[in-house]
Amino acid sequence: MTDKIGLIDEEYYSFQRKMANIHKEFISSLDTFKNKIRNVNTISGGLYTNNVSNNINSLISSIDEIEKTISDLFTSEEELINSYVEIIDSYDTCC
Repeated sequence: MTDKIGLIDEEYYSFQRKMANIHKEFISSLDTFKNKIRNVNTISGGLYTNNVSNNINSLISSIDEIEKTISDLFTSEEELINSYVEIIDSYDTCC
């Protein structure tokens, strides 16, 4: 992609790295959140009750599903961006 009008390599790679870092930070934040909930949802954690704990476990399961969906979406985004770059590269014939 070097010396092309449509896209400069470093801009693309910089954008790709930023997106990957944002995704990692988001997933890490979700994991931290889930772990904090799990820690208080134990008998010694202060929040444990028979009536509430099952609902909290369901909440954590839902967050796990959301996390998987977000990871799948991120993979799709990367594939779309790569496809976009390839299309630009194939049409950008200026040297």
